[in-house]
Amino acid sequence: MEKASLWTDTKLKNLTEVKETFLSEKSDQQGRGRGGQIGGIYTDFTVNQQLQNDQEIIINGQSWFFNKFNYGYVYKFLDDSLDPQENNGYIVALSNNQEVRYFINYFSQNAQVSLQLLLNNYNKAVQVLSQPVVVDDGFLLWLFQKYYNDDTEFQISDREGVGPSILAIDSILAVKGDTSDQITSIDASGEQISNYISVLSFLLESSNLYKMGLRISYGPHKKIEFVIDRPRKSSFISIDVVNYTGTLEKESLDSKIAKLLIIVNLIIFPKLIQIYQEDTTWNAQSMEKFFSDLGSDIRIRTDSLLKDVQDKISLDTIQTDLNV
Repeated sequence: MEKASLWTDTKLKNLTEVKETFLSEKSDQQGRGRGGQIGGIYTDFTVNQQLQNDQEIIINGQSWFFNKFNYGYVYKFLDDSLDPQENNGYIVALSNNQEVRYFINYFSQNAQVSLQLLLNNYNKAVQVLSQPVVVDDGFLLWLFQKYYNDDTEFQISDREGVGPSILAIDSILAVKGDTSDQITSIDASGEQISNYISVLSFLLESSNLYKMGLRISYGPHKKIEFVIDRPRKSSFISIDVVNYTGTLEKESLDSKIAKLLIIVNLIIFPKLIQIYQEDTTWNAQSMEKFFSDLGSDIRIRTDSLLKDVQDKISLDTIQTDLNV
């Protein structure tokens, strides 16, 4: 799963400047710990451009150019008893020649420090600012009820500059959440998750979902799987590049990762949020109906399960009598 955070550059404006800075020779930098004391040295920098040529993608009618860079560096402590820390990751840099944005793999240690180091701007004024995606508590519940009610197709006016296309939620692959008192929780995954009585019962008790996995199709992208995770106010998206099918299949892994990060985070996810915010049909009345339907569905499925159990008990009794 590819997971990255989004940042903007307050200084550089185009991709040429970014490449020149990233690929320039790096000097060792003193790392300061708590209290401003020097605790070690950042050294042994490596930065490699992964795409031979910059690539272009259209976002909301604008041309953006991007490339992917793999990086690494070592933090050597002044205390010789401590082992050096190796840091490795990647950055997808993109620009419309007016601003520069960066995706940096979420698992790299201290994303802002890594960017500042690679931009030759460590221990100086902050050059990169985090751009988290913020959604309210009802967004994931809205997504679930759309899928539950088989209302899963949305027309998107701009598919990477090609024109109108259909974005469809094909499956909900996972949900996670808990109640306000955190006594009851749910953590479920599977192809038919909307059929799980445990999931439906949880939603009936509490709408506090904070994680959801989706499988969607979007234009020539036949299958994109990603997870929306909102542990606090911000949301992060993890993308399953391996399970992707569509027009990007024949591209290199570096190109595929870069494009999927951009497409999901800057096109698909914002479009879903926009549709949610503009959905005037989702109100107190429709929410009440949704929960009422959940209750009815749970009763029907529970009765069906009980009947299956009763039938099995009756069958076992008959077989036992025959054996006797």
